[in-house]
Amino acid sequence: MDKQVISELNPDYLKIIKMIKTGRAHEIHQDQHEYLTICPKHGGKFKDPSCRKSKTTQPFSKAPAEVRAFRLKNSYVDLIISRELKKNDYWPR
Repeated sequence: MDKQVISELNPDYLKIIKMIKTGRAHEIHQDQHEYLTICPKHGGKFKDPSCRKSKTTQPFSKAPAEVRAFRLKNSYVDLIISRELKKNDYWPR
């Protein structure tokens, strides 16, 4: 992974980690980040947000948080691909 990608993802990563460490993992929303975010781990089969089946305990809060994983936003993946294509002359400039 090149340094530009790391530098672009780092602010979002640090923001997410800060929210987790301050016991606010249950408040994290995808709209709060530009490139890197988190998404639910229930595969789209889970319909009731108040059900505790998709929740887990947080290390820094008593509030349960949804089980989630890091993910790159689609628009960012598109940007990375287009940059690479332009760099290798596969894409018209």
